[in-house]
Amino acid sequence: MPSSPDLGLINQYQPKFESQWRRLAQQGSSRLGPAVTVQSGCTGDVIYRDQIKPIDVLDLGDAGDPTSGRFQPIAISEIETQKRANYPSKFYVPKHFDRADGTFLKDQSVPTSQTFTEMKAGFNRKQEQIIIAAATGIARTGTNGSVATELPAEQILDVQLGASGNAGFNLDKWLATKELMEKAEVFGQDVDGGDAMAYIALTSKQLQNLYKLAQITSSDYAGELKALYRGEIDQFLGFKVIRTELLAKTGNIRTCFAWVKSGIALDIWENPKFEVDKRTDYTHPWQLVGYGAMGATRMEENKVVAIPCDESV
Repeated sequence: MPSSPDLGLINQYQPKFESQWRRLAQQGSSRLGPAVTVQSGCTGDVIYRDQIKPIDVLDLGDAGDPTSGRFQPIAISEIETQKRANYPSKFYVPKHFDRADGTFLKDQSVPTSQTFTEMKAGFNRKQEQIIIAAATGIARTGTNGSVATELPAEQILDVQLGASGNAGFNLDKWLATKELMEKAEVFGQDVDGGDAMAYIALTSKQLQNLYKLAQITSSDYAGELKALYRGEIDQFLGFKVIRTELLAKTGNIRTCFAWVKSGIALDIWENPKFEVDKRTDYTHPWQLVGYGAMGATRMEENKVVAIPCDESV
């Protein structure tokens, strides 16, 4: 009977696996959420917001003549109002583990809590995408929310602004955005809760455009650009900069946008919830689920400015 060959120690080497799960790079929070108006605990199939339009004062008689205009007939004049509707969307994510996974993973744990962490991050990104879509997309107006209201052309900057052809993000676009919002009186004063600051959403590409501008990086602006020494542009021209890589892109054109907090509403019917249960219709695997319901809408067209930027230049 032949003897078994001897094995060198090197042949007994075994792999060593970690006993922890490591997360991969991702956006884990909703960066735009704190910069919009949020209402939780919503019920019903739609949220309506009643809005009253500004009222202008009429002249009565001739200027400088206190005797004119006495005992004038007064025409009936109702206030002008409008409605804005917001509808919820439902979201759901399931993940499953076999009942034997804990045994076969040996020293590694079944990533139950880690799965819920990843689900929560996914819901945060979904919230971000809902806000982005509402900012420059269709808003529902009219008595029953039946009117599809687009962001008007005057609230959308020319992609060529500041250049002879398509342009990336530049100081001209930032200044034009500021001018539009100042003309509309949408920030810097206390109206309906106050919008002391405007926000602007950019990706890393638009920030890179800004780093190359001498007007931005010069010492003249060092006082306002408090975080520039860390490689950041956090606040400039009265705008708080929020970087997100989730902004919509068509071809080479990225749609960035500026807004004020009262200009976008996020309504939450059901905050994301997470549960574990057992599937009896299969071989009893564990089911981890996350679900929620939310919706967003643009509240006023003049409180949002779309800023198309060519990322190929």
